[in-house]
Amino acid sequence: MSDLKGAHVFSCGDFNGFTADTDTLRALVRNFHALKLYPSLTPRLVFGHDAEQHLIRQTSGAPSLGRVSRLYSDGDKLRADFTDVPPSVKRMIADGAYSAFSVEIVPQFERTHAARNGVEGISGPYVKRIALLGADVPACHDLEDLSRLVASEEGRPAVSDECIS
Repeated sequence: MSDLKGAHVFSCGDFNGFTADTDTLRALVRNFHALKLYPSLTPRLVFGHDAEQHLIRQTSGAPSLGRVSRLYSDGDKLRADFTDVPPSVKRMIADGAYSAFSVEIVPQFERTHAARNGVEGISGPYVKRIALLGADVPACHDLEDLSRLVASEEGRPAVSDECIS
């Protein structure tokens, strides 16, 4: 297993009815740290947003492709470090099969099953999981190319120098 560090996963803006500003990013980071007491609520890395994971032919019980070990704001960007990323997933990213992240944000933690079942003291938005996207276009359009992150870690050139649009 390996790590991915400094991944740009989200930015300020308006996304599918959810508006995020720098205060929102700070709340996401605050709630990430508060939820570290509950390992089952640590955001996981997954293939896409679909409930049915076609690549692995499962609708539930999908394996984690990594977990967020650090979440932090960088101006108007949200960045994450991932740990326990399988080498095969990192290779697919390096080869350009996956080029972006898409964050799944729950706007109000207090309305979740976890909050109703004893997790207290947390309110506002939290990151539920982070999806890897390849052919799908993320709602957040200013994300950095993911293959460049992996290439820089491996000390090799990125798949392409062209902009992905």
